[in-house]
Amino acid sequence: MRPVSVLESVSERKATRLAEFGVESVLDLVTTYPRRYIDRTRQADVSGLQVGDEAAVLASVQSARTRRARNGRAVVDVVVRDDTGRLAVVFFNQPWRAKQLEAGTEAIFFGKVGEYRGRARWSTRWSTSWPA
Repeated sequence: MRPVSVLESVSERKATRLAEFGVESVLDLVTTYPRRYIDRTRQADVSGLQVGDEAAVLASVQSARTRRARNGRAVVDVVVRDDTGRLAVVFFNQPWRAKQLEAGTEAIFFGKVGEYRGRARWSTRWSTSWPA
């Protein structure tokens, strides 16, 4: 088997670090999988989401506003709606999202449903939008 150090982008230092994880050959490298896999293909309806669920939702933006948190960072609060209900979405330290996600914009949101002050709230990892 060929050692990972034969790969152009693997320096001796990186090969040593990979060996700490049990990756010593090229075969080890291609058969080592991430410890966590996020299935972003699981699409859900807003009404079917429970606290703790992680899913993608196709929804249209009802409103978006930017505010400042106590630490001075931007927080963008977005309300989205699909045919089954509505949900609050929050983006931390991404002020440009307010312009990207104007009212009427249809987008796919991926994230995890949490709870804040007794209400369901979506903390997103990313969103993809396009004109409705």
